Amino acid sequence: EYWFHNGSSTQTYDTNLNAVDSNWTDNLRNVCYIVFKLTYDIDLFRGLPTRTVILKGKKCYDVRTSTTIWTENGIIQLYDYLSNEQYGGNINTSKLDTTTFQAAANYCDGKSWTFNGVLNNPNGNIKKNIDLFTLHTRTDLQWYNGINYINTRDITVESSAMTIEDEHIIQ
Repeated sequence: EYWFHNGSSTQTYDTNLNAVDSNWTDNLRNVCYIVFKLTYDIDLFRGLPTRTVILKGKKCYDVRTSTTIWTENGIIQLYDYLSNEQYGGNINTSKLDTTTFQAAANYCDGKSWTFNGVLNNPNGNIKKNIDLFTLHTRTDLQWYNGINYINTRDITVESSAMTIEDEHIIQ
């Protein structure tokens, strides 16, 4: 048996865990988790069975459509992370340039780039978390004049090349 808790801000503690251990009263609000109850049968199992969970994760506000969706787009996830007051940067959305975020999100979609990462330190170093997003989306977050802009590093543009002739060489 299993019981899924979606991480809502109003969820209460798991009564099944509490029945086993009355000290379990942590509501774990804003934390998604699953409680498994396994019944052991010596004739069927030689150890713990493998449990596989595919979890899509948090829904994010898409600045392009003004909807809250589940997405693999790292730019939409970054926007959500930066503006989230609970686990992110708590940056007011008026300080995030939506035009550049929209363009970068479209760019990532056009390249079929997806981001399915895990923030192992969601309350930790915000700079490291931002770097994780920008590394995987090939973008840079830049702050100018009180506004955060996101810029793509277009890999389809060829690097500049210079022809060196004899007159450029100093002997």
